[in-house]
Amino acid sequence: MKVRLTLTLGMALALHATVATAQRPPAPGVVRLRIEASKPGVDLYEIAGSGLISGFLVGGRISKLYVVDVARKVCAAPCDRVIDGRAGQDFFFSGDGITGSETFRLNDQTGRMLARVDAGSLAARSAGAVLTYTGGGAVLAGGVVLGVGAAAMAQSSDDVAPTLSIMGGATLGVGVALLIPGILLIATSGTEFTLGRSLGDTALFRF
Repeated sequence: MKVRLTLTLGMALALHATVATAQRPPAPGVVRLRIEASKPGVDLYEIAGSGLISGFLVGGRISKLYVVDVARKVCAAPCDRVIDGRAGQDFFFSGDGITGSETFRLNDQTGRMLARVDAGSLAARSAGAVLTYTGGGAVLAGGVVLGVGAAAMAQSSDDVAPTLSIMGGATLGVGVALLIPGILLIATSGTEFTLGRSLGDTALFRF
């Protein structure tokens, strides 16, 4: 038994359009992103806009203006979904207890993308900031006291000058002891990621 299939002109045109659409390459900026993270809780965020926040002094005068980015969560690792970055908006990786990564864009990318994220610790970043500010203040104060003590020793021979020098040197030493680990914690607590289709196509960012 023979079956004859008859296509009208409209059906043929519709079939041709469907095949052409299926064969058309995806638009730049539309990717399917998979995230491989070093620990749970890594999310992909999109910066949706920014705004200004002002601080006021007594009397209603503006003291400072702050630029604040407004971000929304797009997906959580492993994500593995289609992301539309055609508008050229910025994306970044972050999460609860995780430092925010450097921003990146997808408007010139297509196809399947793989992001490998080495999540940094927000607690370590905060501890590093505290140690750095405290140590920096101690170094500054110790240097001033040490300088005053040295100047006093050059002008007089009383017991106050040596005491100031000892106090200044001790404060300076404590400040350095706090400052060095603080800087190291800040430098090593950033979130790193690689983004690309293959190892040869990846680019490394650090924040």
